[in-house]
Amino acid sequence: MFADQPEGVVAMRQTITARGSAESLYTVLMRGVEMLAASPQWSVASDENPAAIRARLILTVPSLRAVALRQLFDLQVDWANALTLAFPGELDEPTAHAVIGSLVGAVTSTAMAHIRQNRPLEQIPEVVTQAAQIALNGLPRLQISNGTTE
Repeated sequence: MFADQPEGVVAMRQTITARGSAESLYTVLMRGVEMLAASPQWSVASDENPAAIRARLILTVPSLRAVALRQLFDLQVDWANALTLAFPGELDEPTAHAVIGSLVGAVTSTAMAHIRQNRPLEQIPEVVTQAAQIALNGLPRLQISNGTTE
């Protein structure tokens, strides 16, 4: 069920730790997200795609949800630690955790909503890239209930 998860964790960590000295936080993290989103697993038809089957099982089987959540917590610690090391003097540990938590939360929630709504898996790379951009750029201006923009 989670056999390919370690490779993604390692690939993102390597992307972070290979940061060039002039590269921004945004550039490094978007390169990692785009690399993970470019996986060939999203080009297979949804009804026969192991990633889609796995995602639907994780959404519906409580014990699998628990394992997935634990793994999400673990990878966030790993990536936040890598960010702290890759951006010395720029990111402290709490900020690195906040950045990674925002990024992982946005990407995961958006991908799961997309799958839950039975939308085409081929759209996953675009959907998660957009979610990552929102997380890393901040909230878009939204109309709030009192009629002002925030």
